[in-house]
Amino acid sequence: MKKTLLFALTLLLVSSCSALKDFTSRERRPLDVEIIQTLNKNEVLAVDNKLHIVKLESFEETYYDGKRIKGNFFRIGVYTYETKDKIQKTIPVYMRLSEYRKLKKNNQIIELQNNQSETTTPVF
Repeated sequence: MKKTLLFALTLLLVSSCSALKDFTSRERRPLDVEIIQTLNKNEVLAVDNKLHIVKLESFEETYYDGKRIKGNFFRIGVYTYETKDKIQKTIPVYMRLSEYRKLKKNNQIIELQNNQSETTTPVF
C-alpha cells in the first residue's frame, strides 16, 4: 500500500514538473512565418508553415505584407479578431525575444500587456 501511494505521489510530482516545463516553453519559441496582413507598420498577422495564424508586434522593426520573419519570439498576450464570416478568433501575440528583454529591462512590459485587449476586423 505504501509503495503504491509513494508511486502515485512521485508520478503526480513528475507530471506537474513536466507541465511547468511545457508552460514556460510556450512563452518563448522560434518562429518562421510570413506576413499575410499588415495592421499597421509595427503590428501584423502572420502564418507559419502549419497555417497557424499569429500576431507579431515590434517597436524596432517595420513590417510589410509578404515579408518572411524568422527568429526567437516571446508570447506577450493574445489578440481577438472577427473574420468576414463573423467568427471570433483568438490568436497568440509574439514579440522578438531580444526586443522583449529590452522592454522588460526598462520596465515597459506592464504597459504593453495592458494594451493587449484590442479587437479589430482583419480583411480575410
